[in-house]
Amino acid sequence: MPRPGRQAVFSRSVFRPIKGDGLDEADTLDLNRGPRLTTRRWLALDGLRGVAILLVVAAHAYVIPAVVGGMVGVTLFFVLSGFLITNLLIEEMEAHGRLDLKAFYGRRALRLLPALGVYLFGISLVLATRNVDVPIIESAWPPALYVANYAQILGMDLFAHRHTW
Repeated sequence: MPRPGRQAVFSRSVFRPIKGDGLDEADTLDLNRGPRLTTRRWLALDGLRGVAILLVVAAHAYVIPAVVGGMVGVTLFFVLSGFLITNLLIEEMEAHGRLDLKAFYGRRALRLLPALGVYLFGISLVLATRNVDVPIIESAWPPALYVANYAQILGMDLFAHRHTW
């Protein structure tokens, strides 16, 4: 926390959306209520995320070269994610004077794990019903435990789950 009369180096005002960006007062909640700090969204960042996803999809569909689509799209997506996550952490630090990493990772798990579970169930169902010779359980547990990148480093082939790092 900054000392009284001094402003933090990474002030929330650096990340505050400017007037006229499509947000109004209803888009921001009181920072002192509940576990979520804000529901604020930057519409321009949503648009950039959409462009990043389209670049990756276009590269996978061989519409554009993979270097342009895949690399630029994934890099753009990671930069935006890093910015948004850093902004959440800065807002929490300013609002409460500390970071509650347990709550932070709990919120991320509640947001990400349901989609991962649906994906793993769906792809396992597809592989099982199509009689594809893929070890379903053996390749599904690393992504389920969020250790897919380490499993691949150790030489494990995750087949359909290679992108779950």
